[in-house]
Formats: sequence, structure tokens, C-alpha cells
Amino acid sequence: MKALRMLVCSILPLMAGTEKSWAPTPAMADGARSARQWTSAQEFARQYRPILRADSIRLSDSLAYQIVLAADKHGIERQLAFQLVWVESRFKPDAVSPVGALGLTQVMPRTGQGVCALTPRQLHEAEHNLDCGFTYLAQLLSRYDNVQWLALVAYYRGPYRADQVRALGLGYPENILTRAAN
Repeated sequence: MKALRMLVCSILPLMAGTEKSWAPTPAMADGARSARQWTSAQEFARQYRPILRADSIRLSDSLAYQIVLAADKHGIERQLAFQLVWVESRFKPDAVSPVGALGLTQVMPRTGQGVCALTPRQLHEAEHNLDCGFTYLAQLLSRYDNVQWLALVAYYRGPYRADQVRALGLGYPENILTRAAN
């Protein structure tokens, strides 16, 4: 009995003032954001599956979620992210191009090493590949003032080729349209 009273007496001061009003925590905000991303990923997957036909079986909800997470992390528009992955690999994580580009976003091993410090083996892992591909695309979008088609030229053909295209003045229509909108 004495031991019980000592235990209660030692716990009561610790419990005093522990009742706090409820407030959301950062973990709850992260959970809500993750839930929104999951829902959005499923919506994109549902939207793309009819268009993809035979390739649709590879676009799982899980892969769609990974694409959304990586795109959001790097500020890439989700639609652009899905289109890039479909065009580059048809949603095959183990895709290898004739020139040696690897994975979902078809990152060249040299680019993977230079931009993301990844090995060719890591480029076959969906999470690493998406992160690296979208890191690179975000860098190119920044370099080319968010002109998507020019950044995609650089992504596919290399920055040297995109710089040549830009030097020829092929960004001229965008300049005119941007000025007219202001």
C-alpha cells in the first residue's frame, strides 16, 4: 500500500498541466499532403490508363504516386511528369534505350552520375530514377526560363543542342506571346 501511494504521489506532479488543447502537428500536415498526393496520383493513373492501352498495366497506383511525389518535390507539373515518363520508358522501370539511357526517365549514366551521383544500378530503381530525372528537368527548366519545349529538347538531345536551337531564335514566338500577355 505504501509503495502504491508513493507511486501515485510521484506520478501526480508529472501529470499536472499535461492537458493541452489539440493542435495539428507537422506530421499530420505531411499525412494530409501525402493523402492528397495519393488521390491525385490515382486520378492521373485513371486518366492515362485508357490512353495508354497496352502500356497501362505498368502504370500502377504505386508508380503513379512515386511520379507525383518526385514531380512535386522538384516543382515539375504533374502532367508533364507523367508524359515524360510515358514517352521515355512506357512506365518500364528497367527500360534501357539503344544509346544506354536507363530507367523510367531514361537518364544517361553519365548524367545520373554528374547530376545526382547515382550509379547505373541505382538508375534502375524507380524512386532514384524519378528523382534524378526530375532534378535534371527542373535544372533545365530553370536554365531555359521555364520554356518547356526547349527544356525538353535539352533533356532529350542535350543542352548543347538546345543552346543551338535557342541561338537560332526559335524561342522568338514565346518572347512575342509573353510580351503580348503583359
